[in-house]
Amino acid sequence: MIPNKTSKDYKRLKELLDKGEKITVFFLHKSGYGTEHKIRKTAEKKYNEIAYCDGYFIGPMTIYPFSQKPFEYYCEKYNIEFIEPNL
Repeated sequence: MIPNKTSKDYKRLKELLDKGEKITVFFLHKSGYGTEHKIRKTAEKKYNEIAYCDGYFIGPMTIYPFSQKPFEYYCEKYNIEFIEPNL
């Protein structure tokens, strides 16, 4: 159970990351044993020296400008929830 109020407004999440905010996110992790767990991580946008561009580091993935699908697709795929920084 997540004790804070969370949001799935992925457009807002992207805006916050673009402003340089570090955001607490939760995502669904499926283990090799068939169990699911909510994992807590810090998401941020930062420069990646290997890709030579900024990437969105969110939980189990990194989303780059050249990723095949839009930002929101990956957030939905991993059931990302985040805590608004002002709440």
